[in-house]
Amino acid sequence: MSFVLITAPFKSGILGGGFIRSNKVVPYLIQLLRKYVDNIIIYIPANTIRINANVLSSSLNITIEDAYERTYKELRDFIIRNNVSAQTLEVVDLIISQTLSYDKKLHSSYKEYKTLYDKIWGFGPFYIFETIRFEKVHNIIEDNQSLVGAYSTNENMEFLYSLYKIAIGSHIPTSFMMQLPIIYDRVLNYSMLRLNRTLIHALSTEVFNKFIENILIRIMRQGLLKVIIGVSPSVFLSERFMSIVRRYNVRLGVPFPANAVDEQVFRFRRIEGKEPLAVFFARLTPNKGIFELLRAWKIVEKEIPNAKLRIMGMFGSEEHKVEFFKLMRILNLRNVEFLGFIKDREELYRLVSESKVLIYPSHEDAFPLVVLESLALGVAVVAYNIPAIKYVYRGLPNVFTVPEYDYAALAKEAIRVLRMSESEYVKLHENDTVRRFLELHSSWENVARAEFNLLGPYIEYSLSRVRR
Repeated sequence: MSFVLITAPFKSGILGGGFIRSNKVVPYLIQLLRKYVDNIIIYIPANTIRINANVLSSSLNITIEDAYERTYKELRDFIIRNNVSAQTLEVVDLIISQTLSYDKKLHSSYKEYKTLYDKIWGFGPFYIFETIRFEKVHNIIEDNQSLVGAYSTNENMEFLYSLYKIAIGSHIPTSFMMQLPIIYDRVLNYSMLRLNRTLIHALSTEVFNKFIENILIRIMRQGLLKVIIGVSPSVFLSERFMSIVRRYNVRLGVPFPANAVDEQVFRFRRIEGKEPLAVFFARLTPNKGIFELLRAWKIVEKEIPNAKLRIMGMFGSEEHKVEFFKLMRILNLRNVEFLGFIKDREELYRLVSESKVLIYPSHEDAFPLVVLESLALGVAVVAYNIPAIKYVYRGLPNVFTVPEYDYAALAKEAIRVLRMSESEYVKLHENDTVRRFLELHSSWENVARAEFNLLGPYIEYSLSRVRR
């Protein structure tokens, strides 16, 4: 009997904290699954492989061929190390050969017109086609007649599409993890337009919304979606989503704990002897509040002229990058150090630990790993009071929140933290509340067990049905 894990366990974090989470959790899930099934197949969605290779190419300034080679090596090592189905390597090899051929042609043919091309193919229907065209899940369905279940560790479109194809093709119970909301109540609203500035982006999001909704309903209608796991309750807030779940009686669950940091992070923990240094490290996109970050920092600079802001991460697009540095020039910011993407995690931890406060004006999160890592490193956090921050970090004395979009209030809180005396700052971090929270969130094995406890009942149900 076989079980399919749809995942992309990239360890670099170049695509975000959700993929780091998969890299840490999946090995433990594999061990737990082996108690139930003989064969575990890892399916890595083609579009995620493409994105990882393209982002590596641009961030490390290497050829697209080298980027694909690095991506393949990382996936091969993970598959071999965890002793999962060899067939997976064949599928990955097939996907890479096809997508590399396509991307080489794309890089050469559309180099001069890349921005226009990206805008055209970034629109909803075109992007959906580009996302799913390389998926090869039919290989798994045809070669494995004894599939008893499938689970996706991510809610991205290519993951859910692959889960849908496997569920319908094999008629097996399935489940998936939501690390961000997937269906929104009102896409064409003021907030969305204010954040992304373009109507075409909002329209594209509505197209994605409907596509995801349709494939989920098709799985649910046949009774094949058994449980949806959320990394925090904040992913389940959409009434549109909840009405679908209630209609088809799909179970929801949140593992506890749902996220963790590596033990090595605590080696870099530092609380005393800090300069007035702030930090931001995440994907550099409007949804993470990068433009509000700069406006807030302008206020901080006026109040504390010797304060410095350190920014680390990768831009979501060239357009965002141009706009970001343009705004820096307009605001005439003096004390901002931009370091780009830090691929060495230990170097990243060292740089973050030197800071006194993480300024995190994110609009879109479910369980932000950057906040958890900052707290483990002895860095206070100032953030918008979005549901993810309220649900996960409520009650912690070293996490301060302000109303969403109020970057002036964000700056005010950051100034207060930067001006704290050392004794006051130490009290924020050295107390039982913070200590218990960090102890709870310091084991990826415990995270995997909590997640598997939500999957177990439907796996047992599937096995009992096969045995009958």
